Amino acid sequence: MSGRQNLWKVNSAGGWPIQLVQSDERQYGGTWSPDGKWILYQQDTAGNELWDIFAVSSDGGEVLNLTNTPDVREESPRWSPDGKTVAWNYKPKTSTIYDLALLDWATRKVSKLTHEQTPDHSWSSVAWSPDGKTLYANRIEGNSTDADVYAVNVSTGKTTDLTPHQGKGLNFASSLSPDGKTLLITSDQKGGYQNVALLDIATMKLTWVTDTKWEANSGDFSPTGKSFTYTVNADGMEDVYIADAANLRAEKIPIEPGLNYFPGYPNSFSPAGDRLLLTHENSVQPADFWVDDLASRNMTQLTHSAIASLSAAAMLQCPHRRLSTTKALTGKSLAR
Repeated sequence: MSGRQNLWKVNSAGGWPIQLVQSDERQYGGTWSPDGKWILYQQDTAGNELWDIFAVSSDGGEVLNLTNTPDVREESPRWSPDGKTVAWNYKPKTSTIYDLALLDWATRKVSKLTHEQTPDHSWSSVAWSPDGKTLYANRIEGNSTDADVYAVNVSTGKTTDLTPHQGKGLNFASSLSPDGKTLLITSDQKGGYQNVALLDIATMKLTWVTDTKWEANSGDFSPTGKSFTYTVNADGMEDVYIADAANLRAEKIPIEPGLNYFPGYPNSFSPAGDRLLLTHENSVQPADFWVDDLASRNMTQLTHSAIASLSAAAMLQCPHRRLSTTKALTGKSLAR
């Protein structure tokens, strides 16, 4: 709206958005404190991607730079359940490694949690345990051909690999169940294809949710833990699903075909678990936020990015076509 990527808020029922931060710099990743009084976000300078972590009152006002480190990239802030600690990913400008850091909210003191020694591996936080004693995180090889899910003891920094495997393999967690017992993950341990699974933390056992040769990605647990979300990229279309955590039966969310995602951070469910935040775009509609009422299945468009004079109904939508390929003896891929 303003031509700059700043921090705004909007009523979940719709309405005019309110700009919380006005700046020539771009901002990403707004996340509310557990008590709803603060919002954390990341901001860089002149597009240099050396992010600092900022805080602003949820009503607007003075902006606080919590890191103020021009030669360090800090991103993806994540509140602990009690709101006393914030975790984030950080990387010095000259380093190839992301590690995890913790901020004491009361004192503003920052401490390192992980100390990665392998130059081509990095850490990314996923979720706090309900008691705040454990931070779950992904440890990823630089070229994204190998990744594991870890539990990190917040007091000692001790790490436990929850997805040990032989050879190369991808395991990414995205959400923790409210009871702290299960992680929702994406894994290619099922025949080398990217599928969604539930990881029992105590036994480290996987229960598969999807069985597809398309690309499936895990989403979020609901606040009650009774359901969770995931996406499937099939034929270039991104479809969104909600599944029952008890029987794993999934329902495709009824939204128009296109690129559909769950953009909420750290969760796309509303606090009551009765609504879901989505983004939707297609060949005639730019990306916008939508809210799905899970009881009525009414879909409400929250933002309107298209120019008012352009009607999507009047535009010709690009047909969805499948490109099949075959391998020649030379190993080259030929379209047909």
